[in-house]
This record gives sequence, C-alpha cells and structure tokens, in this order.
Amino acid sequence: MLRLLNNTRFIWLPIPLMLAAMAALWAADLHTAYESPILLLSLNFLCTTLTSALVVVLVGKSFIRSGAPGLLMLGCGVLSWGLAATFVSAVLGHGINATVTVHNILVWLAALCHLSGVALSLKRFSKLRMPPLVLALAYTGMLGVAWLADVLTMEGLTPLFFIQGHGGTPIRQFVLGSAIVMFGISAAMLWWTNRSPPSPFVRWYTGALLLVAIGLLGVMVQTVFGGALSWTGRTAQYLGGIYMLAAAFASVRESGMDGLSLSAALREAQQNYRTLVDMSPDAIAVYVDGKYVFVNPAAVHLFGANAPEDLVGREVLSLVPPEDREAVAARMRRSMENGRTALIRQFHVLRLDGQPVDVETAGARIEFQGRTAVQLVLRDISEIKRTEQALRESEALYRSIGESIDYGVWVCMPDGRNVYASESFLKMVGITQEQCSNFGWGNVLHPDDAERTIAAWQECVRTGGTWDIEHRFHGADGQWHHVLARGVPVKNEQDEIINWAGINLDISRLKHAEEQLKASLAEKELLTKEIHHRVKNNLQIISSLISLQADSLADAQLQGVLGDVRDRVKTMALVHEKLYQTEDLALLDFAEYASSLLNYLWSAHGAATGKVRLNMSFAPLILPIEMAVHCGLILNELGSNAIKHAFPGGSGGEVAVTLEHDPATGAVCLRVRDNGIGLPEDLDWRQSSSLGLRLVQMLARQMRGTVQTGTCPDPGPGTEFQIRFNIKGIPA
Repeated sequence: MLRLLNNTRFIWLPIPLMLAAMAALWAADLHTAYESPILLLSLNFLCTTLTSALVVVLVGKSFIRSGAPGLLMLGCGVLSWGLAATFVSAVLGHGINATVTVHNILVWLAALCHLSGVALSLKRFSKLRMPPLVLALAYTGMLGVAWLADVLTMEGLTPLFFIQGHGGTPIRQFVLGSAIVMFGISAAMLWWTNRSPPSPFVRWYTGALLLVAIGLLGVMVQTVFGGALSWTGRTAQYLGGIYMLAAAFASVRESGMDGLSLSAALREAQQNYRTLVDMSPDAIAVYVDGKYVFVNPAAVHLFGANAPEDLVGREVLSLVPPEDREAVAARMRRSMENGRTALIRQFHVLRLDGQPVDVETAGARIEFQGRTAVQLVLRDISEIKRTEQALRESEALYRSIGESIDYGVWVCMPDGRNVYASESFLKMVGITQEQCSNFGWGNVLHPDDAERTIAAWQECVRTGGTWDIEHRFHGADGQWHHVLARGVPVKNEQDEIINWAGINLDISRLKHAEEQLKASLAEKELLTKEIHHRVKNNLQIISSLISLQADSLADAQLQGVLGDVRDRVKTMALVHEKLYQTEDLALLDFAEYASSLLNYLWSAHGAATGKVRLNMSFAPLILPIEMAVHCGLILNELGSNAIKHAFPGGSGGEVAVTLEHDPATGAVCLRVRDNGIGLPEDLDWRQSSSLGLRLVQMLARQMRGTVQTGTCPDPGPGTEFQIRFNIKGIPA
C-alpha cells in the first residue's frame, strides 16, 4: 500500500485517456442511452459517497487539531461533492432535470469550497476558536444547503438545467463551466505552490481535482443523460474520488497523524524541505539535461558565486576540471539511467574563478518541477584534505624523529598493549610489530629484569603513573642492550587515558662509560686513601722525630717549642688519618675529628692536664678538608694555651670547647673557654708576638671569619675565644 501511494509515475495517465475518449464520443454524437438506477446508486455510493465520507472525517480531525480555515473549507468542499452523489438518489424519481440540477448545484459549491480552501492554505491565518463547534456548524450548514437544493428542485423552484436530447441549458452550462474552472484553478494552485518537489499528497490530490474537472466537462457537453459521454464523465469523477482517497492516505503517512493536514501538505512540507536545503552546510544542487536548475546558498558559496543566478543554467561539466569531465559525465549518465543513489565519491570541482575545490559528492534521481532531474549533495572537504596532509606530514616528521632515536618511540593502548614500536627497536630485538603487540617484548627482556619490568608496567597501567625504568633487551646481534624507557599517559578532556606514548633510549654507551668511570673513581679513591695513609705515616714519623729531639734537649723552653710543633704536626696527621678511615675523601665529620684531636692534646700534656677537665659539645657538622684542618689547628693552639697558661702551679679547672651551627644561615661559632686566671690586663693579644695567637688569627682570616675574646661566665676570671665563620655556599 505504501509503495502504491509513493509510486506516482502513472498518476497522470488517465487524464489524457479520458480527454481523448470524451473527444471521440462527442465527435461521434451518439444518442443511445443506458441508465440503470441501481448501478448509478452503487457507483455513487462506493466511489463518491464512501470515499468523500472518509476524507471528510480525516479533514475534520485535522481541522480540530489545527483550526486552519483552509482545512475547514476543504472539508466542506469534499462534503458537498459527496452530497452531490448522495442527494441525487433522492430525486431520481422526479426526472432527469431534477437529478442534473441537484448534482450541478452541489458540485459548484464543492468547487467553490475547494478553491477557497487552497487559497486560504497559501497564507497564514489565525487559528479559529473552538474548532469542534465551528466544524459541526460548517458541516451542518453544508448538509442544510444540500437539503434545501434538493427540496427546491423537487418543488420546481429551481431553473431548468437539462433537456434530454438537447443537453444543458445556458444557466447549467455556466454553473458547470465555472465549477470546472474553479477545480482546474485549485489544481493549478496546489501544484504550483508545491512543485519543488511535490509530495505524493500533492500529486494524488491534484490528479483528483483534474479528473473531477474532466468528468464535469464530459457531463457538461452531453446531450443525452445516460449516454456514453455521460458515463465517461462519471467514470472520470469516480476515479477522481479514488484519487482523493489515495491523497488522504498519503497525507496521513506524510504527517504521521490520522488526519488530513492540508497545511503540512501545501506549506509545511515544502517549507521544511526548503529550510533544510537552505540551511544545509553542504552544497545542494539539482541539474536537468546536464545544466544546473537549482542551487542552495551553500552551493553558491562553494562555487564562489554571488547569487544562485550565477550558477543556474550553467553546464555541470563546465565546473569540473577537464581531466575529470569524462569520468563525471559517465557517472551522470548512470545516475539518470538507473535512478539509484550514487555512491559517495571524491573529486574536484572548479570555482567560478577557476580554483579547484576538493569535494565529496552523492547524487540521486528525482522529479523536479515535473521533469526528471538529479539532485547532488556536495561537501567541501578541502579543509579535511589539508588536515589529512598536515597529519601525514606530521606523522612522517615524528616518525623520522622517532626512528632517529636509538630504539625510537612507542605507543600503547590504555590496557598496556603495544600498537606501535619504531622499526629500529623491532630490528634491534628481532621481533615483528604483531609479536610486540602481543607482549612479545617481554620475551626478550633479561631474565634478571623481566619479572620486575613487567610487574612495574602492569602497576603503571593500573595507576596511570609515569613510566620510567631501565632494563636490558636481548638483541638480534646476541648482545644485551641497556634501554631507558620513559612514557606518559595521554589523556582526553575527560581526564581519561586514551593511550600511552614514550621513547626507548639506548643507554648502553652511557652504562659502559658509567662502569668505566666507577672503576676509575674506585681506583682514584684507593690511590687517594693510600696517599692519605702515607702522608699520615710520614707526619707521624716527623712527630716522633720531633718528640725524640725534644727529649734530648736540656733546655725546657726549646722542649716546649718543639712540643708545640709536634702537636701541630699531629693535628694535620690526624686529619689524614680520619680521611683514610672514611669513604668520602673530600669531607670530614668535624665533631669526631675535634674530639680525637682534643683527647690527644690532653693525653700528650700528661700531668699538666691531670686536674683540668675537658668538656666538649659539638653540633653535627661536615666540613671540607681545608676548613677542617684550619679549625683543627685553631683548636690545637687555643687548647694548648689553656693547658699551659690558664692554670699555673697545677691548679685545677675546666676547659669547655663547643661548636654551634645554624643550618639556615650557615653561621658557625667555635668557642674555647676556661675558668683559669684569664689574660693579663696589659696584654694586647691581637698584637701578641706569640706564634700560636698569630696563627689563630691568620687561620680565621683564611676562613673569612673573626676572632673575639670575652670573659668566661663561670666563677673566676677565665678566658673565652670565639671564632665565627660561615659555611653557606661552600661546596660540601
């Protein structure tokens, strides 16, 4: 049924056939008649009364929903046309003139209502209020008019319309002639306003109106009621009723509602289609006989025109590059021949300025203004082509960059499966991309690295973290290659991982150089330790020689001088001893060094320190070797002075040595204080000729520090030396 409604190719065939038959019968001027009341009533009921009743119901439902005046008039027209056949039955017994009169009057009303309905549907009018009541009044009024015409005719109060054997009277010819004209105008208006392209409803209803008009023409020129010409006219009208019913069902299918939507059929379908075409971002064009007959605004823009008139009338092939014209012409012929939708293809068209444009096109055969045409949809894909070219160039660029890196780049899916690995990496490990995608890379990992690497990758995929790991691959050359793999998750706007991307760096040379460097460093450390050990031994020998020399002298002053020299040598020897015992040959733990140094001084001075207590408190501090030696010599001088001069006559006391360090500022304060007799009042210690005090000041200046003295806070006069310096910015 749906296929029959859409297949409108042969709708117009009965029209010329009916016209030809009526022309032949009119020329033959046959006067024989056959009039069967039962046959006439049956055909009127089936082809006119029943079909009009169905259409009237559908129109009424549509009017109740929309309130459109055009629908109301159309319903009244269909009702009047149906009543013309129904009320004829009531006057059959009153003679031929009565039958013709009632039929002609009601048909004239039907034509007038149809013309009014089509005209009203061409413009927008306000929706009528209370559509059900208005519809009831209109249909009742039409029934009343039909009844009145029937009564007046039976009472002989109407003019004479028909004389058997002579034909219609002038008034009857005027009534029928004007009805034929109104039906014809209605059909023309309906078709003209919906010709691009006409819907099945428009085709069927236009055909119905034309068949009714042709049928009335046959009745108009008849001279014998019930003659061959009369029956031909009736047949045309019956066929028009069938067309009208088909139009109603076509409208129901188009609108998706159980009512006839004339507004949608006459205006909305056309407007919606035209709006879609005009607003389409794709170019839409229609050509007939190889020339454009319609283009939408997007097509005007695509071809670089100023208005549709610049394109309408142009040859389609004139806007195709010469090298493509033969192929395009072949496709155009196939589209016209088979009528199927053409496949989407890509080719070039020419703008009016001659510039080529990449387009993607599809076409289908259609009916356009009553002519067979082809509708094209063209999509400008120039930007897509440029983007694709840019992507290809970018891909080639990054691929070349990736291949230039030893072992190159790699890409994995969110589940960790590899989808791309550089050719250099695949060749190095001797596997294919397919094997790599199936986690074949795990089979060429070093046995010591495999479990750790795979577990780390699985954890990285699970958490979405950054991939950074070193491992070894077994190469096709039989060697183990050190690789540093690094990668990051690539996320979309929803923060979802869409893939992983990273690089494999060949660090075999770096690893080899690192091993060589470590070996060289270990060798140098061993050599440096050996040097420190030998320097310490040599200094120890020197210290012993000085001690032996001092013991051999009878002069106590000289013995004291040599003892000081011995302590200074011991101080430096102790640094080398500590360095020999540590792993770091550039830095020294000052607290440990200072404690050993001071304990040595107290033991070296024997009985002189018997009653002198030593208190030490050192903040944790790591010093470079040179600074540690300076501080050690300062402690040696100040500690020795305290032992020798602070407690004369063997009196007891206390020497406190502290070191304070502020990590934030790098400030260091080394204090040596005693609670002995203190410095002589007349002593200017900064100008003292004592080598020890001069050495303390010199060493402090070399550390960019200061030396200050003060009074000991403990009971007794006492002496305190403060050496302040800063180690911030000094490499540790």
